[in-house]
Amino acid sequence: MYRDVFTYNSFRNDLPDCFKRTIDEQTANYLDIFDRLTENVLSELKSLPFWMQPDETELSEKKELWMDVLDGIYGENSDLPFLRKYEDSDERRERRIYFLKDISLWGMNRGKGMNLLDDSPKGEASIEMYFKRLLNADKYRMEFFLLEHRFLEYKSDELPIKEESIFRISVVLAVDETWLLNDDFRHGCEELLIKRLPAHIRMTIFWQRRGQISSFRSNYLFWRYSLPTPKKYGLEELSGKIKADLADDNNWYCKV
Repeated sequence: MYRDVFTYNSFRNDLPDCFKRTIDEQTANYLDIFDRLTENVLSELKSLPFWMQPDETELSEKKELWMDVLDGIYGENSDLPFLRKYEDSDERRERRIYFLKDISLWGMNRGKGMNLLDDSPKGEASIEMYFKRLLNADKYRMEFFLLEHRFLEYKSDELPIKEESIFRISVVLAVDETWLLNDDFRHGCEELLIKRLPAHIRMTIFWQRRGQISSFRSNYLFWRYSLPTPKKYGLEELSGKIKADLADDNNWYCKV
């Protein structure tokens, strides 16, 4: 039988009549305390489904405590210490809840690479999606370019497997100068990527100003477009240009 557990009937109403008639002022005050305590607890319980949902409804301090619980359950840390000085409490909670909406997917897709047949955001590798969502990359106008080195080896209509390119990736991060010159921000981003990457994959991280990345950006986007096509127009030349860009330290503010 359905029972409305959130409707509270005072404890004194369940007492036998003989006891009801003997309730004095002191006893009544004690029962009032018990009633208020019970009503408060039921009110808290009734609100649980509301603030435990991973959505942007009422991003209160209480809801952020639930975000901490979700982090603990899934082994994440969406409250990134290095971002605390760059965002207020509202921005932090909005960023965290947006990331936590898909908390169950991050672990499941941890080793997922980019979809070579899809150059849209849906085809992004898991580490790219994870990093940009957790960081809120749009706020920092950050551009993220992921290169799997195996696919830079295209030559003479073949994609040979070279030992030095297996399990090796490069990540190019382009930001405005304010963030590029901020050591704490850069190191925080680097640590986030390094911790997230599966242990068998080698990674090099490249940093540069957004205004100085136009040539690389064009080559990368054309390379990503050409890679899944049957005829792979210009892919060999583009792969050579990208490899040369990555190898020339003068093209980068720094690399790790």
